[in-house]
Amino acid sequence: MLRTSAFADTIALPAGVAAWPKRGEVASATSETISKGRELYMRFCEQCHQPDGLGVVGRFPPIIGSHWVTGPPEVLIRILLDGLKGPVRVGGDSFDGVMPGSRDLLADSEISAVATYIRQWKLNAADSVEPPMVRRVRIATAGHPGPWTAEALEGTGNKRKWIIIVALVVTILIVAGILRARRQI
Repeated sequence: MLRTSAFADTIALPAGVAAWPKRGEVASATSETISKGRELYMRFCEQCHQPDGLGVVGRFPPIIGSHWVTGPPEVLIRILLDGLKGPVRVGGDSFDGVMPGSRDLLADSEISAVATYIRQWKLNAADSVEPPMVRRVRIATAGHPGPWTAEALEGTGNKRKWIIIVALVVTILIVAGILRARRQI
């Protein structure tokens, strides 16, 4: 079942956000960049994410209203370079597939154009992505093996490990303090 354009009107606002930002509130790209990005989207992305950017329920996530698209540009650049494998949550729905990367297929200026296009398309209102940023991320992630996972992109894997380590250290310190206090009584 394909999502319809009406779905874009039903995307819930994130907590604490009163209204979707207006297009003029972001650094918008030149019409040449948008045109190039649209062409690349139609060529490489719309087969899965659909011509309206709303994806296919249960199979391919939407581009419109996705935090993966409008969040930190480095995250989107990593996804476009190396791909993304599920499970991943978008707009409350879960998707468990594999999106191929385009590291060896598209130049920095092309990844910049498609990223800018989808970040500023319809309800999406995020800043442009410039080719030098793509170059920096490409170099920094050159050794990354295959598609990213949601956990790796969100940094939750490392965050959880640190939370567990800190909890263990705190527990040990509390137990040690209790044992010392008992010896003094």
